[in-house]
Amino acid sequence: MANREQYEYKIILLGEAGVGKTSLFNRIKTGRFHDGQSTQGADRHTYTTTIGDDQVNVSLWDTGGGERFRTLTNNFYRNADGAFLVYCLEDNYTFENLQEWIDDASQHVNMDSFKWALIGNKCDLPNEVEKSRVEARCEQLQTKLFYSVSAKTGHNVMKSFNDLISAIHKKQHTRQQPHTQAHRSDKVQVDSVGSSTGKKPSKGGCC
Repeated sequence: MANREQYEYKIILLGEAGVGKTSLFNRIKTGRFHDGQSTQGADRHTYTTTIGDDQVNVSLWDTGGGERFRTLTNNFYRNADGAFLVYCLEDNYTFENLQEWIDDASQHVNMDSFKWALIGNKCDLPNEVEKSRVEARCEQLQTKLFYSVSAKTGHNVMKSFNDLISAIHKKQHTRQQPHTQAHRSDKVQVDSVGSSTGKKPSKGGCC
């Protein structure tokens, strides 16, 4: 049996503080809902899956969404292939503020190849964001990946994550040869704010 070709991708979670990025991260990492946590600095989870005959290793990065983490977050754009762009379905402000994260990303990534998944979290709560506005945002990002999810119940979380991985792989597979760890570096300096090892204080946050 031939050896599988291996690919490595990096996905980052972007969005305002309190939209549930860390809860989504933990749902993907552990399969469980963790309430009352927010990321101080950075956390990373490695996820392995197969697509066809290829082995795909994904580094998922979670960072704080507050204003004081913006400079830190810029470091994480390096080598990123795609992003979960997260907002809270019950909070129009978090949807409107996605533009700031898109503007930040456009300065650091190749927007022609970067893949987006627009994630409306907390679908177990009332939806205050109009569908027409979501569709317009998807058109702006040139993505068909939009999901209403719930980190609390797990609804659509893994589907949206795996769909984004597949979209990245399809895009990259046609552009380049398999890339391994030797070709990439996700090292970042986060000592002044938090730890990329996942050792962080638990404080505030929401699902």
